[in-house]
Amino acid sequence: MDRLMTGDLTLLIVDLKKSSRVTVGVPHHTPGGRPFMPTPRRRPGDENAGFLGRFLAEEMQASFVCACNYFFDPNKSLENDYSRAIIRSDPRVLVEIHGHGYRNTENDVEISCGSKKEEVFAVQLMDQLWTGLKADSIPAGLKELKIEARFDRIYFRATRAATIKKPAWRAYHIEIPQFLRVAEDGFGAPEEGKVFAKILGDTLKKILAFEFGGK
Repeated sequence: MDRLMTGDLTLLIVDLKKSSRVTVGVPHHTPGGRPFMPTPRRRPGDENAGFLGRFLAEEMQASFVCACNYFFDPNKSLENDYSRAIIRSDPRVLVEIHGHGYRNTENDVEISCGSKKEEVFAVQLMDQLWTGLKADSIPAGLKELKIEARFDRIYFRATRAATIKKPAWRAYHIEIPQFLRVAEDGFGAPEEGKVFAKILGDTLKKILAFEFGGK
């Protein structure tokens, strides 16, 4: 986890699980307090998204691939180390974790599978997430999350993301708001973010067990 806190190094974290056909990817991780990737045009980074991605991968016993502080946008091509690591993990399902700061959307969480045609899978995940968030034990703030997956009602559609559009696997592109990613001290994710990631993991496991017979 300490490698996710580095603010000065560009590095790729890869943890492949031969027993799993699920991969969690995080292409735009920057640590809390570092809002931009070191790209020529200062692309906004997904602060602390890697912490939630790592937590989700552990919950699902999935492979984990995280690009940290990259100087280019790694999920727009299949010809770089981030994408090649995902291909090497040989997933049936890719779950890519992103972060936004309400730059272009009023939704808290947006889910896309990359196209209107694949919308059915994104909406399925949205509906079952809502069910999981209704449990009595869930923090009140999570019950009020605005989650959207209908293709014509989201901004972050991932239509140019090569890792999401690759037909070899089903891909979920999930945008998570800053208040679920960045703790007040900037280090790691807040507890509500971890609870959300656990519910997301439990929901995905149920869907994938039904559709793919487990891992």
